[in-house]
Amino acid sequence: MKKFSLDPNKLSSDTRARIAREVDSEEVLEILSEDKSWKVLQAVARNPNTPREDLDRLSLNKEALIRRNVAENPSTSEETLDRLSKDYDYEVRWMVAGNSRTSMKTLDRLVKDEDVAVRYSASANIVSRDKLAKLKIQEEYL
Repeated sequence: MKKFSLDPNKLSSDTRARIAREVDSEEVLEILSEDKSWKVLQAVARNPNTPREDLDRLSLNKEALIRRNVAENPSTSEETLDRLSKDYDYEVRWMVAGNSRTSMKTLDRLVKDEDVAVRYSASANIVSRDKLAKLKIQEEYL
């Protein structure tokens, strides 16, 4: 098996970002989650194979774009989503409101958010879950 290097001196940030978007190796994603390039970190934050510990750390990044990608990631933990739901950036809160892993407790708080898009997204998430739960109940009786 041929080894490759993720060394920033050998691969461009665009190449490392493409690897981060497409790879499913947690080990590679963990290495890339330490990268200095915001392009790479954004791609790592968006990848659903990124380990939760790395997503948690990336959720503390100063760049809102990276936090938005963590908030949108279906692998982000409920605890991290809850913390991000209090972010000053409304788009981060909006992504949390639409994430299927966001807890009902967090969604209940977000339906009262100051931003209308966040409130709408949280409400839509709650309604979708309610409809899905009703469908599951109906299927049990068929």
